[in-house]
Amino acid sequence: MRSSHLMIFPSVALLVLVGFFTVTTHPSTQTQKPIPDNVKVRNKTSGYEVLDAKMEGTRMSISLRNNYQQKITATVLSFGPTSSVRGDWAFAEDSDGLASGEKREENFYFSLPLKPRYDVTVEAVVLEDGTGDGDPLFYQDIMETRVGYAIQCKRTLKLLRSPSKAVAAQEDQVSRLRLELATVLAAPETETVAEMVRMRPAGFVNRYSDADSLLPGGVQLGLGNGAQDILRRIDELDRRKPLNESLLRLTRFCENSLNKVKLPNVSP
Repeated sequence: MRSSHLMIFPSVALLVLVGFFTVTTHPSTQTQKPIPDNVKVRNKTSGYEVLDAKMEGTRMSISLRNNYQQKITATVLSFGPTSSVRGDWAFAEDSDGLASGEKREENFYFSLPLKPRYDVTVEAVVLEDGTGDGDPLFYQDIMETRVGYAIQCKRTLKLLRSPSKAVAAQEDQVSRLRLELATVLAAPETETVAEMVRMRPAGFVNRYSDADSLLPGGVQLGLGNGAQDILRRIDELDRRKPLNESLLRLTRFCENSLNKVKLPNVSP
């Protein structure tokens, strides 16, 4: 059975989630069943069907099916009023989404048993062409997170294609390249705002989690996730191989991600 993984971005978490919150996903062959009384499911989408949901101890299991005519590339599920989990395949190397008609089971593990009845809501999805279905604010959150991550991918590609990268690769100076990359990824907010304006879809509501910042919370999250992930990939380079060969994989990752995010004015 094929397994796939997606980027998981948890938002504000309930106290019971502190310390241990993991998500696993894999294709499901389950048919539709009545939802048990200990789980209440709401669905704001028209095509991401909930087939089954159950709570057993500290594990919640939810089976879903993609009934759209195209792939689902990102999803948002919420638990109660204050916790949500976003999964985005745009930045995954081993999968590019949930195919039309495909079924999937998602398992959520909590640090403590939950109350006897627990609310789960399928909030929104993003489809392969970049359109969304469900709650528009959750859709906006996903796309703005993609904006932040895409900005970091574009910065990375610019550096990897620059003369300084060629010198570093020739001298096999990974530490020098990492330092340059960390500096580029931490660009001033004024520069980031200009990049964001070019990529951000029109019509989004301006929402700021930080009163002193010019960047929406979703963009800030994407910037942080992108920088962390890209620097981790530099740290994990195979030192047994020539640096140019190792950096090719990072280059392809950034190029593929920019092709999948479906944002305005974004290209590798």
